[in-house]
Amino acid sequence: MSRIKDIIKKILIVICSLFPIDKKMIIFESCGEIKDNSKSLYEELLKLKLNEKYKIVWLVNDVKKYKNSKYANKNVIFVKKLPQNNKNLKFVYYCCRAKYCFYTHCFIGLRRTKGQIKVFLTHGVPIKDSTGLFWEPYKNTYIISTSEYARFLRCKTFGGGEDITEILGFPRNDKLFEKDFDTVKFLNKYKYNKLILWLPTFKHNNLETNRNDFALETQNDISIMSEEFLKDLNKKLKELSILLIIKFHPGQNINYVKIQNYSNILMMTNNEMESKNIDLYSLMAESNAIITDYSSVYIDYLLLDRPIRI
Repeated sequence: MSRIKDIIKKILIVICSLFPIDKKMIIFESCGEIKDNSKSLYEELLKLKLNEKYKIVWLVNDVKKYKNSKYANKNVIFVKKLPQNNKNLKFVYYCCRAKYCFYTHCFIGLRRTKGQIKVFLTHGVPIKDSTGLFWEPYKNTYIISTSEYARFLRCKTFGGGEDITEILGFPRNDKLFEKDFDTVKFLNKYKYNKLILWLPTFKHNNLETNRNDFALETQNDISIMSEEFLKDLNKKLKELSILLIIKFHPGQNINYVKIQNYSNILMMTNNEMESKNIDLYSLMAESNAIITDYSSVYIDYLLLDRPIRI
C-alpha cells in the first residue's frame, strides 16, 4: 500500500510541476499548526502588508479552525496538511507552485525542477541527537541557524549543508523584545510580583513519529506533580507573590499529565494558549525566570540574560 501511495505522489508531483512557479506565492508549514518560526515570520509579513502583494498558503491540520481565527487575512488561504506519503492534489499543487517555501518541521518544497526557494527555518538548536531524522540537506535552498556552533550541530544532524546554512537568528526570538497585547492582557488578570515559566519537554507524545530519544514513564510524565506537592508549592508561591505557569510541550500526550490549576500555579496546553492568543515567546519575554530541561528554549532565553534552571 505504501508503495502505491509513493507512486501516486510522484505522479501528482510531475503533473503539478507542469504548472509554472507562481512568483507571488509563499507557503508556510509548522507541524500542522500556526506556530514557531513560521508563525513569527508570517506575522512580520502581515505587518509589512506583503499579503497584499503575495498569495500566502498555510498548511494546517484543521482548516476550519484557522479560517475563523485571527490568522485569517487578505490573500491568505489554509490547506489541509496531510501525513507524509498521503498527499492530495491540492496539497501537492501548492507545494509545487509556490516560489517561496518556509517550514519548521516537514520538508514541503516538492518541485524537483529549479526555481523554488526552500527555507528550513528549523524549530530550535538540536541539543538532542536527531542525526538521521531529516531529509537530504541539499533539498533545502537555505537552512537557518543562530550561531557558528548551532550551525555545526544542525549540519551534524543533516550530515552536511554547511554552505547553505545561514546564521540569521530565529524570527521567533524577536518576540523576546516586544510587547504582545493579548499576552499582557492575560497576565494582568493575576496578581504577582514575579513570573516563572516552566516548560517541560514531552515524554509520551501525540505526534506521528518513531523517535525514541526520550524516556517513558508508566503513569505520570512529570512525576513530581503530585497533588500534595503542588499544594505545598502553591502555598509557598503565594507567600512569595510568585506566579508559576507550566506550559506543556505541544507534542505532550496530555493523558499522561494531570492538569489542575491553583491560585499561583497555572497549567496550560498548546490549545489553551492558542485559544487565548498567548504567544509562547511573548510569555517568555514577560517572565522573570524559566525552568526547562533539554529544550532549545533555554538557549533562546539566554538572550534575555535572566535566570534559568535546567
